[in-house]
Amino acid sequence: MQMSRLRAFSMIEVLVTLAISIIGLLGISMMQLNINKATIDSGARSHAIWMIDEITNKMYANWDNLEHYDTSKNGFTCNSYGGKLCLDSTPCTGKEMAAYDLWTSSCPAASKEANVNKNAADFIPEPKLTIKPVLSTRSAKITVQWTSRVSSDSDLGGGKDPGGTVSISRDIQL
Repeated sequence: MQMSRLRAFSMIEVLVTLAISIIGLLGISMMQLNINKATIDSGARSHAIWMIDEITNKMYANWDNLEHYDTSKNGFTCNSYGGKLCLDSTPCTGKEMAAYDLWTSSCPAASKEANVNKNAADFIPEPKLTIKPVLSTRSAKITVQWTSRVSSDSDLGGGKDPGGTVSISRDIQL
């Protein structure tokens, strides 16, 4: 009786195929991870624009008190707010309203304490709002800065993920 030759894959062929498949799957998972990071940054950018629009509208409503929105002069920080909650029927001065506007627009979790809907700052990693008004022209420069998960000069490929600070600015005229 003659033995027929069976054709099958050798162990080395199977291991090579397995190694190539694993490298391909790791590459796909790294691309997915970078896409997720970029999506989070894109969301933060959208919320930063929302934050700028929100504080701009509040400044339009309280334009007589533009000087009180100056975050560099007033030294505003989210931890330092201890003012009035200017809600519904609570009477507030223009200065108190400006402080309340800054707090509710730029501080994460301020909305919970003030019992209002969530604000854009709740969705941005480490947000910082800077407002520099120019009283003589009734204008202001509004900047929102936050921590990015992906470097702005990154090509979303490769192992480096330095992150960094990203900002959006807008000049407004009241």
